[in-house]
Amino acid sequence: MNTNGRTPTDERNMASSFAGLTHDVIELAELQAQLFTVGAVLATPRDTKADRQIPHVQPDWVAAMESRMDARFAELRTDLAELRAWTSEKFASQTRWFMASQLVLVVATIGSITTIAH
Repeated sequence: MNTNGRTPTDERNMASSFAGLTHDVIELAELQAQLFTVGAVLATPRDTKADRQIPHVQPDWVAAMESRMDARFAELRTDLAELRAWTSEKFASQTRWFMASQLVLVVATIGSITTIAH
């Protein structure tokens, strides 16, 4: 199909979805790193040399980070559902199985991040 150099609508939408998905995964990774810092603060005894070396986190930061992560995870589930629907329409059955395995891997990774964060 000739599109005169333009990306067909479906491909444009998928490119946008992938870009949004990448942003969400990066944001989740940043939140995970912040929550690891929170864990370090909680696990380190007060008034020790180690306590003076780590940043101190305000309690409201934890709630804000968890709220953001929950919101992003919900959006990510929606994006993954849309991606799953698109791939099943566009790819042959052999390719579908490969893409499905990759989606499972992404979901499992995100699930691990969420489990560790909570």
